[in-house]
Amino acid sequence: MEPTHTLPPIYEQVKEYLETKHKLLKLEAIDKTSAIAAEVITSLTIAAFFLIAFIVFSLTLALLAAHLLHSDWEGFCCITILYVFITLMISLFKVRLKNNLIRKFIEIIFRKGTHK
Repeated sequence: MEPTHTLPPIYEQVKEYLETKHKLLKLEAIDKTSAIAAEVITSLTIAAFFLIAFIVFSLTLALLAAHLLHSDWEGFCCITILYVFITLMISLFKVRLKNNLIRKFIEIIFRKGTHK
């Protein structure tokens, strides 16, 4: 008596395994891509609002300095000098900032299963 149910040949099992593995890799790639895209979009949105707030704050600070110094150009000049100083400080720590950004991007890319 021959069994009514036979196992598929090994090549069929390998083929099914490879198809399943391909689908899994595709879904994992979609998951990673969507996580990265979501991170970029939210970060850009936050950066845009921060930039708007920063510009308004800078104008307010410059107007305050102008009021205190009784001179518009001196007030705006003081704030410009402040930002030049800040830019120079950032330039000094450029390598450290760059390394921190690289580390953050790597964490996002290789994050496993959990989305923050």
